[in-house]
This record gives sequence, C-alpha cells and structure tokens, in this order.
Amino acid sequence: MIYVQIYCRRTCNICEDLIGPPGPATRPPPPPECKDHDNHCNVYNCPRNDIYNNCQKTCGICGCVDTRDDCETNMVHCPNPDWNSQCKRTCQICKCQDEARDCASRTGYCHDSKTKTECALTCNMCKPACKDNFVSSLCREFKKYYGCSQYFMSTYCKQTCQLCRPKCEDILSQQLCQRYKSNGECSKSYTKIYCRNTCNCCDDGGSGGIGEICRDKCSYSKCKYEHECGNCWKPEVQSNCKKTCGLCKCRDIWNSWKCSNYKNHGYCNQNDQVKYWCRSTCKCCGN
Repeated sequence: MIYVQIYCRRTCNICEDLIGPPGPATRPPPPPECKDHDNHCNVYNCPRNDIYNNCQKTCGICGCVDTRDDCETNMVHCPNPDWNSQCKRTCQICKCQDEARDCASRTGYCHDSKTKTECALTCNMCKPACKDNFVSSLCREFKKYYGCSQYFMSTYCKQTCQLCRPKCEDILSQQLCQRYKSNGECSKSYTKIYCRNTCNCCDDGGSGGIGEICRDKCSYSKCKYEHECGNCWKPEVQSNCKKTCGLCKCRDIWNSWKCSNYKNHGYCNQNDQVKYWCRSTCKCCGN
C-alpha cells in the first residue's frame, strides 16, 4: 500500500524514494496558548456546539500554525510527515475548523468573506474528507477479517476500504506540483498522492492513465444505493456501477483466507456472489 510506503519508509527500505528534510532550523516564537474557555470541557461532548466553541484544547481545534520559520521556503519537503507536522499551515494539512468562537451565531452571515474565513466549518466551506469515522487501526483489522462488504465498513471505514469519491485534485499547491512534474518526479509514490491531478494519477482503472477510464454508467446515488444494499455481486449492477462496486482494480473484497477456502470447495465456478467478493482468487477480474 502506498500509505505504508510513506509512513513506514524506513522499515520498507524505500528512504531513497523520498526527499529527506533539511537540517534543524530556528523556531519562531511559540503560537498563542491553546486553552479551554470552559471549566466543564469533556472530549465526549465535543459534538455539542457550546462545548466545541469553548473547549478548543480538549476538542483539538486550536489554530493551524507553522512551528518552523523556514516552512515557506522548503515546501518541497511537505510530503514528508516529519516535516509537514511542523509546517501544517504551509503544507495545507490543517483540520478544517472554525477559528472564531462566535460562529454558531453567525450562520446568517456566511455570504461575508470575513465570516467564511473565520467560520469555515460552520459555513460549509470545508472540502468533504475521505476518512474513517471509526478508529483506523480497528478498521484495518475489520477489513483483514471481514472484508469491506458489510454496511458498517462502507459507512465507518470508507478510507480503509477505499470507498470515498474524492475530487481529482492536488493536495499540494499547483505551483509546487508543476515543479515536481517538470523534474520528472511523478513516478514517485509521494507525488502520486500529493500531486495526483498534475501527475494524471486520478484514474484508478489500473491503466496508468492510458485506455478507458473506469467509471459508473448509472448515477452516483443509484450506484451507492446498490452498493450499500449488497447488490454488487449481481452482473447488471457490476456492469452499471463498476467504479462504486470496486471493480476498477482486481482485488478480493473478502479476506484471502475465506476466498481460498471457497475456491478449494469449488464455489468459484458456481456462485456469482463468490465470483464477485473473491474475484482475484477466482480469476474473474476480466468478467
């Protein structure tokens, strides 16, 4: 997996494929103190507007700042997690949040540019996030043992199961991505993620940008409904909802142990559901 190559690059022996961070830099003055403004803050109550707006430290919504003074001059290192954790604002990895405390009372002023900036979350200015709504480590365990066919997984573990539909756009700035492309770095793992639009890496059809783009024939809402109802094993749904049903790449949806067991018992030749959920093991990817 690409994310493992990035976040476990030392263990995976692929450090040469990433740009290392420069030497130590002088840190600027510390950012304003992150603190709560309420004596009754509790992380379990953060979904409540009053707690969310007054318990910034508890709810983890303090300001997005760089903690190095050389972030802007070293944007080339943004794909490195050790670096971007210190340059959150410059590397554009900040959590979308309200910066003002009175956003709940300003919902009627979202047309105003100042309010849009200070109350991005309240004014729905945030990009939809492709994320797991459950602990990601557990999502990975669930995927390992149960696959991604369960409704729970499609709802709470979207990122782990690669069920999100993000726009094809670069994460880093267009200027920086163009520089990567000009330097011939689009083949590197981190660039494929952070500059996927500039490097033409959005097509998940496995063709590397050549050939037919993998897409749904029916509307997204229709295919989403069929997927959530567990109908992706049906031939007509597979034909009309190829992307939503995860048929762009040849892989098993059930875990490999279960698929191997079904194959050994002859189900690959007689059960359409097994052919879909274990299409790699059953060698049905061309169907």
